[in-house]
Amino acid sequence: MNLYQNIYDKCNFIYELHPDKFSRKELYYKQFKIVIFSYTKAAVGQYQLFKDLDAFEMRGITFTFHENGMIYGVFMLLPKFYNVNENADWNFDVLKEFEFLYANNKDDGSVIHFITFPNGDIISKTKNDIANYQAETATKIVNSDINKIKFLQFMFNNNYSPIFELVSTAESENRIVLKYDKEELILLRIRNNLTGDFIDIREYADFANECGFEINDFEHYTTLTEVVEAMKIAIDKEGCVSTLRTPEGKIILCKSKTPWYMNLHYFRMDFLKEKFRENVMISEYLKGNYDDIIAEVKSSLDDEADKETIDRIVEKFDSIIVKVDKKTKILFNATNNLCNLYVSEKHTRKSFATKYNKVKEFPFMVRLIKPDDTLEYNSEHIIDNIYAYIFKVTYGLHDAQKFLTEEI
Repeated sequence: MNLYQNIYDKCNFIYELHPDKFSRKELYYKQFKIVIFSYTKAAVGQYQLFKDLDAFEMRGITFTFHENGMIYGVFMLLPKFYNVNENADWNFDVLKEFEFLYANNKDDGSVIHFITFPNGDIISKTKNDIANYQAETATKIVNSDINKIKFLQFMFNNNYSPIFELVSTAESENRIVLKYDKEELILLRIRNNLTGDFIDIREYADFANECGFEINDFEHYTTLTEVVEAMKIAIDKEGCVSTLRTPEGKIILCKSKTPWYMNLHYFRMDFLKEKFRENVMISEYLKGNYDDIIAEVKSSLDDEADKETIDRIVEKFDSIIVKVDKKTKILFNATNNLCNLYVSEKHTRKSFATKYNKVKEFPFMVRLIKPDDTLEYNSEHIIDNIYAYIFKVTYGLHDAQKFLTEEI
């Protein structure tokens, strides 16, 4: 279908334009190819990049293929969306002017969706993978109940993508902060795979329940203001996701997380006392915690003097991110070139090491070579190796300050 190809081409264009910020991962299930587009850690905190490229779907959108290479299906996940007050477009004063549709509890687990193939098989995946504990657990859950398979087949027949949260008990590998009575899949959203439109899950609530799925709890709030104020004092709760509609009819999702949850899940930096250390800032950024930390602190302060202090510290944080991103891109491009040389010159690990072991970026690249001399090569792997290196060389305060001032 041409529309599938158009969606794929847009994702691929974004990836090829910024291969350090976005990833294209190719996998196989039996004889069928899978391609997953997402963003890398290097894109975290770069809202303007997502906005300029309209790259919000680069968050696990997945394509499956026929054996002849034609696209069989596209399966949408949730687009990238933000906390209230995380950026200018998600500022509370902007969002509160939109039509408030409803708010849902933000379950504390792993996002899951399902994909299918020309032979009718169905498997689950997380944002970036089909072979991890969460994906394998979700597949086992649906395979144990023919009614759950029936629900998924109905969704696929209508070109819908149901999106779930896998929540877990205290003993599970998947547990994050909150503890649930059992490991189960909770239906969060349904999307039209061709248009990206959101389908109100309440339309299919009875059917989902009949097939053994719980649906995401709807909260009683009627305005975004009520949600934001309630989340400031809520406990035993991660937060809420509010669904809004712009005057143009576009659906906007926004997160409101509770300070209670943030205190448990993230390392709280001391914003107000300005005790930020460069090594701590870099570490939190590399872990992907920047967005949530900034948004949570901004939304929890009312005093203007405090906000001015926050702005100064955020400016410092952002300047560090710019430097880290610049160095990451330099290292990424150099490593990418080495990967291309490995393939074009038809090397083995041994021959490549003999020729290029003195090159600075050699350690980032050589980790991608498997024992059989094949190259496991995608941008996410390269970024992970570079981030591991940066984390190591910036662990101490002095080392981090030196890293930020030295040229690569």
